[in-house]
Amino acid sequence: MCCYSVERLSADNGLRITLVNASAHGTFEEVQEALNELNSVNQKPLIAQVTVWDPKKKLGSPKKNHMHFRVGAVYELKQVHSVG
Repeated sequence: MCCYSVERLSADNGLRITLVNASAHGTFEEVQEALNELNSVNQKPLIAQVTVWDPKKKLGSPKKNHMHFRVGAVYELKQVHSVG
C-alpha cells in the first residue's frame, strides 16, 4: 500500500494512515491530486484507513518514539488485528 496521508490521533495514542494501492506509487502525485478533488464519500472505495496504535506505556519505562510514515512511501502490512 502507498501512504497517501498521515495524521496523529487527537488522543495522542496512535496514527491514522490513509493508503492507496501500491500501483499508484509511480504516479503518486497525479493520484494524490485526483483524490484531493473528490469528496470523502467518493474517496472511500479508493482508499484504506489504518489505525496504528502506540505501544502500551509501562510504568517507569522511558517514552518510546512514535512510528513515522512518509507520504508517497510503499508499506506492506503484516499484522492486521481487525477489519471493519
